[in-house]
Parts: sequence; structure tokens; C-alpha cells
Amino acid sequence: MRIALLNLTVASLLLGAMPAMAQDATVFDQYADVVATLGGTNADPADYRRQLLDGLAGDWFPIGALQPTGDDPDLFAMACEKSLTQIAVRDGFSFEASRVNAEGKPVSTTIYTARAGSEFGSYTDPQVAAKWLGIDVDNADATALNALLSGLNGTVSVSRPSPDILVIQKPGTADILARCAS
Repeated sequence: MRIALLNLTVASLLLGAMPAMAQDATVFDQYADVVATLGGTNADPADYRRQLLDGLAGDWFPIGALQPTGDDPDLFAMACEKSLTQIAVRDGFSFEASRVNAEGKPVSTTIYTARAGSEFGSYTDPQVAAKWLGIDVDNADATALNALLSGLNGTVSVSRPSPDILVIQKPGTADILARCAS
């Protein structure tokens, strides 16, 4: 009789724990899905860089500025003409993004260098960026100059949720770029 009661007690404890174990399995599955969407960030940083940089070179534009609500090819074409960013892959660890003026000439370039996983260091020459933004560095208000400098360089997170979307996240902001049609 005692053995039967003991078996019944153990069985009820195990059955009571089943939902918790099922929840744990679900959480682990969700974790695996998240890691997969990061493109190998945790599993293989070199693989993540390859996936990120493969096919990255080309013309892009800041789609977030458009607030697109549908498929408007004219809007995309205009954005590619007016707000073009040319991206070039430098090597297996870095790429550069150059903002281009109406004449098609780069006016400011940011270099992104891999650090770990999706983390990249970014560098933009402050003198060039200030000139492009119309800021006279020698006579600029200290607050404006500090805002410029703090937003230019540092650590960013870079991801490509799809082959035609590039996301560059800085503290407090994200640049979402879309590939221009070839």
C-alpha cells in the first residue's frame, strides 16, 4: 500500500511539472528561432559577417524617411535619386556607406568595422560631416557641435532582416535602408 501511495505521489508530482517542462521546451524553441534570425550572431560570428556582407554593395536609401504605405515605384525611384547612400564592402570585416549628393559624388562616408556578432564600430570624419550638414565647426555652438560629435561615431548594431533591407541601430535611433532597384 505504501508503495502504491508513493508511486501515486511521484506520478502526480511529475504530471504537475509537465506544463512547466512543456513551457521550458517552448522557450528553448523560441530561443533557437531568435538565434536563427540573428544569422549566427551567437553561434558563428564569421558566418554572420559573411551573411551580412554578401551582396551588400550597391545603392540604398533611407526608407524610414518615406513612411511607405504601399508599392509606389515612383516614390522609390525619387528616394534613390534624392537620398542615395552607396555601400561598398571593403573586406570580410568592414563596409562603408557614402551619402551622395545630386551630382553623384560622395559627401560623407561612414566606415563600419566588425567587432562581435552584429556589433560594429562606426567612424565618420567629423569635419566632412559638419561641412555636409552646413555646420561651421570653428564658429558652431557647443551644443550643436556636441550633438554632431556624439551621433557620428561609436558602436552600432547592424542587421539585414532581408536581402533588400539594412538596419543600422545606434543608441536611441535606427537607420533603415532599402536597396534601390538596379
